Amino acid sequence: MKKVFAILLVIALLVVPMSLSVSAEGAINAEEQRIMEALKSSVTVNGVEFKIPENYVNQAENYLKTHDVTKAEADEVLGYINEGKEIVKASDLKKTSDLKVLPKKDKQAILDLGKKACAVVESTLTYDGKNVTIVANDSGETLFDAAPIVKTTGADSDFSVMAIVVSSVVVLLGAAFVASKKLGLIK
Repeated sequence: MKKVFAILLVIALLVVPMSLSVSAEGAINAEEQRIMEALKSSVTVNGVEFKIPENYVNQAENYLKTHDVTKAEADEVLGYINEGKEIVKASDLKKTSDLKVLPKKDKQAILDLGKKACAVVESTLTYDGKNVTIVANDSGETLFDAAPIVKTTGADSDFSVMAIVVSSVVVLLGAAFVASKKLGLIK
């Protein structure tokens, strides 16, 4: 009986990890890498360096890992990115690192370039006055969302799921202990 219990335990330990889903992300091809390099590069205006925030670049990279981009698409997107950089370079930002001070016409021009770049990769960029969102045209999946991430911390956190999981584990361990005691596995 002890051998049967040990075999069942080994099988459970082998099967459970194998049943967990694993997500392998695709590789980025050379064209997509060109886009990533352009997004990671900075623009310097009046001695101040401007970069796209890292979390925005990461969202773009995640999209590119799952969607192939051709050379023609990459060339067109890179053209829009470079056009946007030129708009920022031409602006008189007077030693500030805040792009919010860009003139409205420049902001609108950059937004229009973003919409054109998204259309190339079959997605739609929308701006509601506060937040930029990019959605895939085919699936409706949100590819990018510039909304601030709110993290709940402290006493307001909801630990109910964690409590249920911990309680379930304790109950299962108790049941295993009782069963093994009745079967004579524990003396």
